[in-house]
Amino acid sequence: LHIDAAIMKTTGWRKLSISRSSSSSKFDNREIVILKGLTQLTNELLDACLCLVLTDK
Repeated sequence: LHIDAAIMKTTGWRKLSISRSSSSSKFDNREIVILKGLTQLTNELLDACLCLVLTDK
């Protein structure tokens, strides 16, 4: 999950990243599904916040 720098500056959000490392092999399928769900939810929240910020100005 990488957020564009312009969006980060506009919304004041910090850059979020889920790094894939050798430790990711320790995740079981359920945890991976949860991570994907959280990533998608975060993206949707960021999109919603960005829309609010842009329409507010």
